[in-house]
Amino acid sequence: MRAARPTTALAVRLAAAGCGLLLLAGCSSERAADAATPAGEEVGPLGEFYEQLYASPSQEEMDAQTREREALVATCMQEQGFEYIPMDPATDGSYAMEEGEDAPVVDWDSEEYAATEGYGVFTYDEEDQQLEEPMEEYVDPNEDYLSTMSESETTAYYEALHGPQVEFDEDAPEEEVQYDWTTAGCYGAADHEVTGEQAYEDPAFASLMEEMEGLYEDAAADPAMVALDAEWAACMADAGFTGFTRQPEAAESIYEEQNSLYESGGAEGEYVEPDPAVLAELEEQELETAVADARCREEVDYRAQEQEIRFALEQDFVDTHEAELEALVAAHGQGS
Repeated sequence: MRAARPTTALAVRLAAAGCGLLLLAGCSSERAADAATPAGEEVGPLGEFYEQLYASPSQEEMDAQTREREALVATCMQEQGFEYIPMDPATDGSYAMEEGEDAPVVDWDSEEYAATEGYGVFTYDEEDQQLEEPMEEYVDPNEDYLSTMSESETTAYYEALHGPQVEFDEDAPEEEVQYDWTTAGCYGAADHEVTGEQAYEDPAFASLMEEMEGLYEDAAADPAMVALDAEWAACMADAGFTGFTRQPEAAESIYEEQNSLYESGGAEGEYVEPDPAVLAELEEQELETAVADARCREEVDYRAQEQEIRFALEQDFVDTHEAELEALVAAHGQGS
């Protein structure tokens, strides 16, 4: 039986699409990397600026940054009264993973994909995700040093390294925690020095980022987009799936089921393994919804029309803010 993964986030594909449209307004550099334009998809007017801002570094560049960052962390930790052996990606394992040139091309929007994978929620199988050649296991060079510490000393060590532990707000579980490098210990300071100020952190472009965020809302409310979603929703209703008004709601409904499943589990955050029979029913529901979604998107030519609408809005935005966008790229683009 495939197990569902507890999460409160939307599908990575939806998040990536949102970040791409917003030119990563408010998105971290990590999320920016996740939102890269998939191979074969056309880049829109804003996407061209996005690619200049968040070009993917090579493995060699990432390893060089890691070594520089680790050296800075070691100096900082020594100043805090701790020993710290820098991690070397060449000997201690690397977090990075490069896709092979022969990696299969997946049509995420196809009915065939939907019929077996759905939205990747209740259909997710960890065994299917194992790499044919496992990544080298990360080895912490400070493990022996940490093993000599008491519990209080270990707590102080990690607080110096990563900053105070962020308290989870049970009254606002959906509220996103904003990363602040100034409170992220030695690692946060070192990372900031290596990567520099990110575009979303720069107050000089705060209003531009805010307008980009509004652009996403404008796209969803655009009359042409509303009409397209209505056409898709009518197709879904004919297939027996009522209550949807916008295409993203199909996947969102499955994530809501997942969240409800885990929120009704154990008390005080205790994890309780879901009933396999319930998981099986939810997996079937996911697959049926995803297949109907794929068919209706195909029937109304959803992706092509959505792209045309979105690109038109992006072009209007670029025409209005071209000078500001060029200044943003000049300040924070790769190589700036």
